Amino acid sequence: MEQKKTPPTPRQLEVLKYLKDYHDVNNFMPTYTEIMEQFKYKSKNSVHWMLKSLIARGLIYKIAGNTRAISLSNDVFHSLN
Repeated sequence: MEQKKTPPTPRQLEVLKYLKDYHDVNNFMPTYTEIMEQFKYKSKNSVHWMLKSLIARGLIYKIAGNTRAISLSNDVFHSLN
């Protein structure tokens, strides 16, 4: 299935930047709990839906079965530098 390449919303851009910055500092991605706390979401379900929307837009992808398995698409990674 081909993913949509639509530009991120301002909030999605904030999340993408957080993911990249977190990875740059720690060399791994944040947990759902860390994302939830950073953006003051009320539940991990909110994180799930945010990440799902980023996946649908082709901005990130997840590796099934791995913890902290969020990866930025190459286009996003380079555009946030």
